[in-house]
Amino acid sequence: MTRTPANRGKLTARLHDARHTAATALMVLWVPVRAMMGWSEASTATRYTHVPDDLRRGSATQVGGPLWNAPEPAPDGLTPEHQEALGEFSQS
Repeated sequence: MTRTPANRGKLTARLHDARHTAATALMVLWVPVRAMMGWSEASTATRYTHVPDDLRRGSATQVGGPLWNAPEPAPDGLTPEHQEALGEFSQS
């Protein structure tokens, strides 16, 4: 967007900018961006899509949760979930 005295106070955008918006919206909706936009190269999708901060945080939470919030293992090295699964296995 170019600011000039003629467009002061007006929002201006180029049609090209809509490609970035469309690609990002498709990515957020889990639509195959490359197929929808007609791109054959993954690098093109990388250049046009912009990952929103809330999506980044959500992904980090999904990955980090199991890594950093894992239950403490018991002295025998098994987590409570493993002990429960073994108990069910030995009863059957």
